[in-house]
Amino acid sequence: MDKGRTHVIFMGICFCLLFTAYFTIANLEKIFLVSVKNEEPGYTGDGYYSQALISVFCAVSLWISPSVCNVLGSKPTMFTGALCLVLFICSFFFTSTWVLYLASALMGVSLALLWTGQSAYLVQNSNQHTLEINLGLFFVLYQSG
Repeated sequence: MDKGRTHVIFMGICFCLLFTAYFTIANLEKIFLVSVKNEEPGYTGDGYYSQALISVFCAVSLWISPSVCNVLGSKPTMFTGALCLVLFICSFFFTSTWVLYLASALMGVSLALLWTGQSAYLVQNSNQHTLEINLGLFFVLYQSG
């Protein structure tokens, strides 16, 4: 197995783990925040607004993330995106509305950075003959989560 294929496999496993955590939080977010509102009546955070912020900031960040990836490189771009994803998950330890919404905005930016960095890294570790195989292998590993 060549070095590029090993890198693609490792990246697929990492994305599987990252997005398993993210999808779990995203699916439980509304239920979790409703229970926080029951315990703290002053809390106003909402899971639907949080997911909307993630989508809006991801859409806007997709316009600038290729430039960020070009300046930083694909690996630092993915690391920055993964760090923001972890911060979003950790934001649920705090019962503050502004922390939730700030973390949601960062999560949207992180998704743009992660997918842009992933694409660049996949192309860097593939050639004309292995690109389709590596892409399929990556998505098999990513979707297995």
